[in-house]
Parts: sequence; C-alpha cells; structure tokens
Amino acid sequence: MSIRTFGGLAAFFIALWIISSGARASEEVLYGVPTGTDWTSTGMYPSWKLLDEKGDQSKTSIRSYIRESHTRESYDELIEVVIYRGETTPDIRRWVQKSAYEGSKRCKKYALVKPQFGKINGYEVAVYGNQCTGLVKPETQSGEEVTVEFAMFKLIAGEQDSFLVMRSWRGPYASELYPPQNKIVMQDWMAFIRGVHVCNTSKSDQVCRP
Repeated sequence: MSIRTFGGLAAFFIALWIISSGARASEEVLYGVPTGTDWTSTGMYPSWKLLDEKGDQSKTSIRSYIRESHTRESYDELIEVVIYRGETTPDIRRWVQKSAYEGSKRCKKYALVKPQFGKINGYEVAVYGNQCTGLVKPETQSGEEVTVEFAMFKLIAGEQDSFLVMRSWRGPYASELYPPQNKIVMQDWMAFIRGVHVCNTSKSDQVCRP
C-alpha cells in the first residue's frame, strides 16, 4: 500500500489513498478523505483518522475512518473502504439488491435511494444510498439521540476484485448536518462519491487521477 498527498487538489480532499488489490493485479481503488468547511458554528471540520483496518491480501479487507475528535464508541460519520478479493460481481444490480436486503435487517424502517448504474474506466459501477430509522446504536459524539442513519455507496466491479466505498452519517432528523436536508453538505458528499474510482495502472487508456 502506498499513500500520496496532493495539496490543493480540492477543498474536500486532504489526501488520496491508494490501495492495491495485490501483486496479482494492477487494480487500485482511489478515494479522498474529506475536509473543508463545517456547516455549523464550530469552524473547520476536524481532521479524519484511521479507525480500523481488517483483513489481508487474500480475503476481504476493510479500512474505516472517523473524525479525529470522535471515538470508536461515539461517532456520527464513518467512511469505509472494502475490497472483496476474488469477487468480480458479474451482476452488479443483484449485488445492490442483496446489499439493500442485508441493510434493511438493521432498521425498523428502511428506504433505498434509487441506484444509478454506469461505467468508469470500463468497470461496472453502481452508486446508491439508503436511509435507516429505528437503529439501536450508541449516542453520537454530541450525545444526541440517533434517530436516522443515512449512507451513500459506490460499488465498482473490477476484473479480479470488487470495491465498495461507503460514507454514512447518523444522528437526529433535526440536525443541520443531516445530508438530505442540507444542500451544501449533500454537495460535499456527492463530490466525495464522484471522486471514488478504480483504475488499472497497467492499462494506458485508463485514467488514474489525479
């Protein structure tokens, strides 16, 4: 794994992390950890930190991030990057349906944001979201009751592995940071999701930003 940083790339990027899917492949998932203006009176977003890293080069691996000031027991926003090694996801629509079904088990009420399908660098891509209410979760960092969890996903089916990047937020409906109710926050989320892509460094016709 290598890490490259790019000053001034975009307001919501503090770094671009590149995770290779192993020596047997040249596919890499690229994504940025967001920063920028906090839309509350607290000033700037705190930096993000690595919460956990699980798995190995032969199986599923998961890398999780939370805000620097938050803890494992109490956080309101989470980013997860998952590599499903050896899974090529031949039917990406069925994958999304399965993900929705599994996610709905955690909720008293579940809503799936209409999935969008396409291709990036020749790879099948799905972008979708969900909203979950009735979660049994710890309190957020501020101590507010968790009444809703909102998440966005980008699934990319590689030639040898599949990649999933998720960004989620949980808290009360009334929070000004609840993404669907805050246009500026939602724009930031969409910019983050758009920036996620997979490229194969051995193919000259693929775009490996930046």
